[in-house]
Amino acid sequence: VSGTYNIFSERSEELMPLLRYEESGVMMSKSENKFLDNASVHWEGVNRGFGKKRAGYAFGKIVDPDGDIIIVRSVYTGPGYEAEFLQGTGKYKGITGSYKAQRIAAVKPVLPGTYQNCKKIKGTFELPK
Repeated sequence: VSGTYNIFSERSEELMPLLRYEESGVMMSKSENKFLDNASVHWEGVNRGFGKKRAGYAFGKIVDPDGDIIIVRSVYTGPGYEAEFLQGTGKYKGITGSYKAQRIAAVKPVLPGTYQNCKKIKGTFELPK
């Protein structure tokens, strides 16, 4: 993913920084059923702190190659996160489940106020029959 962030509360001795962010990327699947392979993902959220001390809340939108959508939510602490499937359209209508994400690579930002990284995601889902 690639993202931007805006710190709206600078670091100080007494306060951890507050920031908002948004990021977009492409999902690739290694699963046999190719769930969400080549889907686009976009997240927007808020954070307090960085790294192991961070805590935050975010919503995401996943759009598969057919145009069907899944809305996800994440409430997190620390470097990884878990996302819960909230709702979906088309073939994902009624989806339930969640996934865990962990950053596996990060590179030097291409521009100030940006970040680029790669995440490994693993989870489960169920669709109504």
